[in-house]
Amino acid sequence: MSLRMKVGFCSLAIALFSGCPTPQQDDAASNYRFQAKRTKNGLNFGNGINFSNGLVLGGNGIVLGGNGVVIGGNGTNIGGNGTNIGGNGTNIGGNGTNIGGNGTNIGGNGPGLSATGSSGTGVEGLTLTTTNFGAAQTPVTGLWLTGSELNATIGGQNVRGAGVVGMEFHYSYLPSGTTTAIPFTVKISSAELDPTAEGLAGKANDVWMYNLEWKEDNLTPPGTWKSFCITETGQPDQSLMISNRWDMVTGNRIDQPTFISFACRDYALAKCARMGYRPWAKATSCSGSGSKRTCTDIALTDHHQSCTRMMRADYCGNGKSYTVNGTLIDIYDYLNPPVQVPETDWDIEARWTPTGAICLNDPRHPELVGKWKRPDCNGDGKPDKFSACGQSDNRYSGKGLVVNRFNDDQSGCGK
Repeated sequence: MSLRMKVGFCSLAIALFSGCPTPQQDDAASNYRFQAKRTKNGLNFGNGINFSNGLVLGGNGIVLGGNGVVIGGNGTNIGGNGTNIGGNGTNIGGNGTNIGGNGTNIGGNGPGLSATGSSGTGVEGLTLTTTNFGAAQTPVTGLWLTGSELNATIGGQNVRGAGVVGMEFHYSYLPSGTTTAIPFTVKISSAELDPTAEGLAGKANDVWMYNLEWKEDNLTPPGTWKSFCITETGQPDQSLMISNRWDMVTGNRIDQPTFISFACRDYALAKCARMGYRPWAKATSCSGSGSKRTCTDIALTDHHQSCTRMMRADYCGNGKSYTVNGTLIDIYDYLNPPVQVPETDWDIEARWTPTGAICLNDPRHPELVGKWKRPDCNGDGKPDKFSACGQSDNRYSGKGLVVNRFNDDQSGCGK
């Protein structure tokens, strides 16, 4: 399947790369999905709390550029892609070159504070005070996922899917050096199955999308609800929920199933799930041929993680992205039946696993990689060694979990 890359600060991307044409920008391709290299949602320090997707709170403190909310767990990380709400703590943050958008810690810029235990959030001054439901503010006493469908225990009753609409998460933030806390609320305002998600063969659509809104409390006049996830044009957008969380610097998945990550639609975490690589689902993988051919069902967790690396051209698997807005790629896999199939005869760029690219031909943006056309993964000032991928699937023994192709004929950069 062909995909198009999106960058958070489009104007910034254009300014940085204006001397070099961006390859394969195809706004007319209606079936292309956006990849994610975001600078808009990075974690920065500044004046107040700033969720780049909408939330701005006054005070001298921290800028939490988030793509959403992570619900669950016992503690909090600042940075990454969102907010960990639940358990005994909260994870708020965002990514700089966004690995998956909102709600989980993928590929972010900024320090990460891991959970500090059941009694704290891990972030000085930040407290999740209550989690309630509806106008009666009924306490929420349990949260868990079935696939991407949120389940909750509210007033002794279990609800799920659209039944969680109206749930609110109440926070208090006390910026360093101040004595006045800033209260704010995040709520789930709607929920639905995603009609545009690509399904797995023979399986029903199980991709739930949630609209998340926030407002600052105790304001005069009262604060208004605003979308927590926004599109590149500033329009309200939805979030997907997935289990586990992601390291905000490296993009590594952290297997903590008690955490629930909200991933905004336009970011790699959500996009990879919506295009079929559901981390909660299974598919069939086969090996061998003839009488020696064997097939088994496997979890798509690693295919999803491999996809997030591919989306952001994270060759090194360390969270650094080497792509820009508008870049088209064609992707496919070796599942049986495949989730994605190749749609072009473009050259293979790279083959991907959860730890990055296992081989690399010409990178899609050599002007970002450097004169050697190979990234410097370890920071020693020298290009790292990546074997060439070749162009034949039959001859390449280490095929990777997902593969992408790229057409660089329209770009004169780095040639």
